[in-house]
Amino acid sequence: MSKEYNLRIYERDHLYPQSISYYLVFLCLPLDKNPYIINRWSVMFFGDQFFWARKTDILEKSFRGWFKKWSTNKNARLKLYYQFEKDRKKTFEQTSKLKLIDVKKIDKEYLLKVRFSAIGLAVDHLKYAEYTVDLFDDYVATIFKEKVNSLSKRELSAPDLATLVYPATLSTVAAYHKEILQLSLRRSASKVDILKVVNKFDWVKMSWDGSGELTSDVVAKDVALEKKKAMVARRRELNDLKLTAIKVKRERKRILAKYKIPLARFKVYFDLLDKFNLYHDYRKEIQMRSNQVIYRVLREVSRRFKIAFNDLMYYENQEVENLLLREQFVLEKIIKKRKQGMLWYFNSGKLYKYEGIRVKAVADKLVWSHHKNQSAEIKGLVAGKGKCKGRAFVTKDAKEANAKIVEGEILVTTTTLPDALPAMKRAGAIVTDDGGATCHAAIVSRELGKPCIVGTKFATSIIKNGDLIEVDAEHGVVRILN
Repeated sequence: MSKEYNLRIYERDHLYPQSISYYLVFLCLPLDKNPYIINRWSVMFFGDQFFWARKTDILEKSFRGWFKKWSTNKNARLKLYYQFEKDRKKTFEQTSKLKLIDVKKIDKEYLLKVRFSAIGLAVDHLKYAEYTVDLFDDYVATIFKEKVNSLSKRELSAPDLATLVYPATLSTVAAYHKEILQLSLRRSASKVDILKVVNKFDWVKMSWDGSGELTSDVVAKDVALEKKKAMVARRRELNDLKLTAIKVKRERKRILAKYKIPLARFKVYFDLLDKFNLYHDYRKEIQMRSNQVIYRVLREVSRRFKIAFNDLMYYENQEVENLLLREQFVLEKIIKKRKQGMLWYFNSGKLYKYEGIRVKAVADKLVWSHHKNQSAEIKGLVAGKGKCKGRAFVTKDAKEANAKIVEGEILVTTTTLPDALPAMKRAGAIVTDDGGATCHAAIVSRELGKPCIVGTKFATSIIKNGDLIEVDAEHGVVRILN
């Protein structure tokens, strides 16, 4: 009988091998030279749904060690902050230059160089950002709760915990909305003004398949939509965004006073929380900006070699190189097999690859048989406070949610990314399998004022589409009512 183990599973939609070409490099990086990488065991699956599964046995232990170092060693903390800021700036500058290259006019070697440059930017960032960002999201609420409980005679309640882990920094979605509001309050937004917004936020609505890259037309449309609202309402929204930090810090002080804890005891904790709220978006920004370049190259490769773009998305990195430099095509039957499923299994420094119909059986054995709900309750972390009853809209596909969710329905999904914002705005509440205190769903639901519970693990497996449910985002519980 195989040994049981716990897993952390990240599910996404519209991902293909070339959507995350840099992860195929990252997965094999040496651990001894990269202290923030924990690639001991993982499974990456491409099929009807993408997922990445990791064993949890060392994740929390590793993160607690990192967090202790950051919170007690100012130099270590500032070094990490500097790295995030430097990489964000470097990626923006370099991808901006790479996007100016006319890929139709350069030779195959240069085309490959452009692609490798973009992949390299993402890999260099992921070396320290991949696990630190995800594990901060997973465990910071637990660390905050433990800290309060150790300093107070009262146990921290779920609503108060939700307040404490609310960052004082704006998410990129909120920052974009702030820019749109400001443009909408002008008599007219010039092309230069709109282009500045595009340059700053062109990745913010992108999906993993490359769709949704921001254009001047999209920004102009968003401004026009805001102009339909009363000016007083827009001014109020803008003022609320500008006052976010002040309001959040006031609430932090109130909660800690309630538990008779000096604010100074949490100063560094809050500093880390506010920074990682930004860094969660920085990682996505660097990945999407890298993808903007990678997709431009792949579309040109598709054109030159007359290969369907969707087929090219199932090439591995070495195969893209072989195609460009040696004109070696991947056989159609292999691509067809990969579209049935691909699985990469990394264990003890060795990489195993599976393709075709049998992949699902391998995934069941390695992952799903170990990821079972042991409780009838659906519980998670309170993100956006409040209560809501409504019909569940259950999906793992952001595009489906954007197209089909009805106003007031409760969005039940694996995770959310910026491309799911239209659905989140129409939803009465949000429930996710994935995520923690600084995940996209948590941050955006608070900014939208929607009840939200994240990190339930099994909500999409238990709740059926159309179920009448209650989201109790005061206690972190979802109840099926019918």
